[in-house]
Amino acid sequence: MSEPMPVVNVADHGDFAPSVSPDGHEIFFSSWRGGRPEIWRSERIDVTGDFDPPERVFAPLPEGDEDGTPRLSQNARLLLGTGMRGGGNYELWIASRPDLVSPFEPPNFIENVGSSEWEGSPWLSSDGMRLYFASGRGGDFDIYLATRSDPDGDFDPPDPVASLNTDLGETGIALTADELEAYVSSARTGGQGYDLYGFRRSTRDEPFGPAQQIDLLDTGADDLYPFPSLDGTRMYFNAYASWSGGSNNADVWSAVRSCDP
Repeated sequence: MSEPMPVVNVADHGDFAPSVSPDGHEIFFSSWRGGRPEIWRSERIDVTGDFDPPERVFAPLPEGDEDGTPRLSQNARLLLGTGMRGGGNYELWIASRPDLVSPFEPPNFIENVGSSEWEGSPWLSSDGMRLYFASGRGGDFDIYLATRSDPDGDFDPPDPVASLNTDLGETGIALTADELEAYVSSARTGGQGYDLYGFRRSTRDEPFGPAQQIDLLDTGADDLYPFPSLDGTRMYFNAYASWSGGSNNADVWSAVRSCDP
């Protein structure tokens, strides 16, 4: 990986959980810049250039409600995230748009995958059949997988992904399009707080192999919510960064992938 660089941040307000469109022209993230966690979107004409000032994706939330950890689908027509309404639990939601230039409709909560604990960082497979996400339902944060037999149907109850989890906490998950590589933010032994790890497997039905820490993306503080670009050439992530150029409040960064993780 190249040296990470800040992407779209504002001083004194945390920006979290970046997700970038397949063509690299849109970025979605959660931000406190409006006074509470909400989903924001920015775009750029040149994929090597800077993003324009961001705008909210949805109408401003009422006091006490929050949205976070957005994840864009691989066709860029679905947006998944987590939300809290009326002081309840954080639950996973999904929003859609009819095409790539229309705004997203208001989100709907995803049935049959929730619990009484926090859920977040949802990642949906390209065929819509597998939903990976992080959850606190097991006493610590772990990665779970829910499946369904119909892309328009309800998901079955989720199961933990044992090959990705430890008893120390995993809070973010994203996969490559073929689902053979997974990237997770984990507090496992050997790191400094939460760090970013890569996992590989030969087929989608196999367990993932051993964790490989992505040392070049280690800030020495918490590094969260990795999101690889669709072509695998760039990694976006969330850092309480100490590198020059970013604020001290959970900024969004990216690095160019020049070698295997």
